[in-house]
Amino acid sequence: RTKLQVFRLFPSFTGGFVLPWLYKMTLSDCFAHETLATAVNGVRYVGLGVALVTLLFALPAAFFTKERFADQKQEKIRILPALKYTFSDIPYLRILVYTFMVFLGLFFVNPLLNYINIFYINGGDKELASHIGGWVGTASALCSLVALFVVTKLAPRVDKKVIIFISLTVAAIGYASSWFCFTPANPWLMAVPLIISQVGLCGCWVIGGSICADVCDYDELKTGKRREGMYSAVGGFVYKATLALVAVLSGAILVWAGVKEGEVTELSMEIINKLRIMYVAVPVIAFGLGIWVMVNYPLTKKKMLDIQRQLEEKRGIPEVGE
Repeated sequence: RTKLQVFRLFPSFTGGFVLPWLYKMTLSDCFAHETLATAVNGVRYVGLGVALVTLLFALPAAFFTKERFADQKQEKIRILPALKYTFSDIPYLRILVYTFMVFLGLFFVNPLLNYINIFYINGGDKELASHIGGWVGTASALCSLVALFVVTKLAPRVDKKVIIFISLTVAAIGYASSWFCFTPANPWLMAVPLIISQVGLCGCWVIGGSICADVCDYDELKTGKRREGMYSAVGGFVYKATLALVAVLSGAILVWAGVKEGEVTELSMEIINKLRIMYVAVPVIAFGLGIWVMVNYPLTKKKMLDIQRQLEEKRGIPEVGE
């Protein structure tokens, strides 16, 4: 189950080799415009290209992936009782809060990083910032791919929530180290916190899908029904709601810090320090809360093996491992 998440994430992490270069693409002369800044106009077209590529690679999963138990029939559950069942599932609620904290810590500070990279680390040189950011992002993607296979080897030997604790701790250390490693004296040193944090979060992405699948088994044993669709829908809603909330909050933080609308050409040291403080504080606090929420997560490795054994006996099919 955990290994399956690695196969799911591998294409995503491979796309990480391209992602760091998107900003540099927006600065291309081919996007020069009479009234719009080049980067602003570039975002319009680069974003459209990313959307088309994403759609192209997402469609095969929608058309060709078949549920393992698709041939099993059960009565449909009305939406309100289904939601009631889902939100009364304590292990799943812990996962939702944990997921919210991970997304909050990661996506809240992502918009801040570009400003810190350009106006603090590289002194306002956007070309240099995009060049260094591209190579550092590529190195982070490569290290994340290696971390995927490390997590795969670790997963059968330790409990999943232990991997979550280790992953969030490593990620928090990465963000905390940015206070010392983000420095104009050595711009390339920014690679250290970014690689550490990305490697740490890699474990969160792998285990996140796996523990959600565990909750579906736990729910089936408790209720006698397969309800992956509802769990997936609620999880997807929380994911999208978190992204929307983070977009609003990060924008508000930029306004609070003093970043003005339009093409930004310079930032004062006061504004930069505010951004740097938020870049460190939000992920460290969010990841700490994520660890706290999962401390009493009840679906241990031993318990899940017992649940899976009972389910396979009911289904009358050979037992499958975690």
